[in-house]
Amino acid sequence: MLIPGCVISYGATIFLFLTSLFLLSLWRPVTAFRACLVGLLLGALVFVPLTWLEWKSSGPDSGPPTENFLVFFVRWTADPLTAMFPLAGLITAGLYWWLVTQRRGRSIPSPG
Repeated sequence: MLIPGCVISYGATIFLFLTSLFLLSLWRPVTAFRACLVGLLLGALVFVPLTWLEWKSSGPDSGPPTENFLVFFVRWTADPLTAMFPLAGLITAGLYWWLVTQRRGRSIPSPG
């Protein structure tokens, strides 16, 4: 699970989060709230493929699943550790926004 988790999390950061922030910045100014909201939503979205991987190996002896994915997903969503995914996305987005504004504040004058 570590290797698929790393691939999904780094892929989500690079391809989902940064691309989403770039597209958001073309449409609207990126504020701390908007950046954190994007991170929160994408963090929650990353939970789906990880749950899919778990479901595929949830059967007897790590074989094919015996229950429907939707039933499995609802059961896994009820776990308190599920909150870790949106929270990690929120923290990543907040740190990203903070680092960008700190760098921009020192070296690049803000337009206006």
